Amino acid sequence: MAGFDAASNPPGIGPAARIDAALDFADRLMAADALYGKANPQALEHLKRLRGHDRRYLAHEYFNRDWQPMSFARMRGWMEGARLQFATSAHYLDHVPMLNLSAAQQELLAGIPDAGLRETTRDFLVNRLFRRDYWVRGLRRLSPGERSERLRAMRVVLGAPAAKVKLKVSGVLGEASLHEEVYRPILDVLKDHRPRALGEIEQAVAPHSIALARIVEATMILAGSGVLHPAQDEAAIALARPGTALLNARLCAMARYAEDVNALASPVTGGGVQVGRVDQLFLLARNLGQEGAAAWAGFAGAALAAQGQRILRDGKPLDDDAQAEALHKQARSFEAERLAVLRAFGVAH
Repeated sequence: MAGFDAASNPPGIGPAARIDAALDFADRLMAADALYGKANPQALEHLKRLRGHDRRYLAHEYFNRDWQPMSFARMRGWMEGARLQFATSAHYLDHVPMLNLSAAQQELLAGIPDAGLRETTRDFLVNRLFRRDYWVRGLRRLSPGERSERLRAMRVVLGAPAAKVKLKVSGVLGEASLHEEVYRPILDVLKDHRPRALGEIEQAVAPHSIALARIVEATMILAGSGVLHPAQDEAAIALARPGTALLNARLCAMARYAEDVNALASPVTGGGVQVGRVDQLFLLARNLGQEGAAAWAGFAGAALAAQGQRILRDGKPLDDDAQAEALHKQARSFEAERLAVLRAFGVAH
């Protein structure tokens, strides 16, 4: 695709158009009954998914000069040349074997002592397209006692209304239901959206006889599902708050004119929080002194109208009445639920 893109388009065509041309060519190739597509039906599905991605993401992920598919073993060789060792996957749900591996697959991996072969085998077992890994220098394993101590000190914050957290999770093996008697007590502790250490959660759920190991597994699954986030300590939050406030104010002001950035910075998590353009406009309205869902919806509607833009539904622009109704509904939901979460994340005041 990248080779076709570079060779078949005249100079001056922008990157997005060149990427679309490459995708169009790949589609025509598959439509011509290419045997590769018949032998690899997942490639067709992957091409469809690529169409839904932002072209800037595709340019970064697939169309840069040095993009090369590689095995874990090859990456390991490069990293060890820099004296770095594989530590672990950065994807939380990878650490819950029951979601991704059958008993036979787990037994197979457990019998492979070499990390390179073991991780490569895992990639084949789960048909992994991308890896997210941590590599460290001077790898040192913690003793069980030290590990438990550090786990108890880790802090998390809930990023969704506790009552709306679905007790289901999807892994490679499909969807699994989570145990209500474990997850609801933990969510009840976190429902005020204040950062809590795992040790605090352990004490709070002690009457339910939930051990630390179950709490760790539950927090990893909730984090992997996107509803729970690591939280920094109070000193780090205080240090980050002035800078994130300035950045977020700038990003919300930019939302008047474009929707290029759909995340804001959280001093609590030390990372980004997904916040769409309309919610950014609601935050901007609040920062300008406007109060209440009706005022925020009106402000967002005026900002969109000034740019000649409309909300799309099923790919079609809404008319004036439907857009006003949609903005008012979103503003009421923002006021009732989303605002409390953004305050907890330090994104809203």
